[in-house]
Amino acid sequence: MQSLTWKAYEQHGWDQFRATARHEMIHAWQYHEFGEANHGATFTR
Repeated sequence: MQSLTWKAYEQHGWDQFRATARHEMIHAWQYHEFGEANHGATFTR
């Protein structure tokens, strides 16, 4: 599991850190809009 910490940024670099943050923000949006978060159609879209 990855976490959004300074240590993660140092270990994985900006590109991976940014991708992880984006991934998690999509889940937050899904939950806000649809009441669930997964890797289905809304995640892909």
